[in-house]
Amino acid sequence: DPVKAHGRPRKEQQRNPPADFFEGDPLPGGKQKSPDHQGAIVQSRVGDKLLVVSTPSEDHPYCVSVYSVTLNRVLGFIEEALAEKLTATFGENFCRDGEVEQITGGPPYRYYGCNIRVMDTQYFIEDMHQSSP
Repeated sequence: DPVKAHGRPRKEQQRNPPADFFEGDPLPGGKQKSPDHQGAIVQSRVGDKLLVVSTPSEDHPYCVSVYSVTLNRVLGFIEEALAEKLTATFGENFCRDGEVEQITGGPPYRYYGCNIRVMDTQYFIEDMHQSSP
């Protein structure tokens, strides 16, 4: 099953969030959605290649980042409970392939999100190393 996010599919013609999109309503704990991550999600397309990477820290031992190979940008982070399950499945310091399955949210909702599929392969990182100078 794809990793789930909340929201409804966006309209294809909606490409950029409104100018005031990142002002106002904070997330729980006073955190704000990152404009950089939101902009990256808006630019993403279904089928884009992803790297799903364990990026633990002392404060967040189960942190998992979602990196777009296509855009060369971080899309965001996987929710902690699911990140813990992925770490249990793939082991510490894992890197797995993924792909964008659906872009969600956007107007009338305040934020964008995406559903992704995480695969048990590492081909995309190998492709990146082979194409590097």
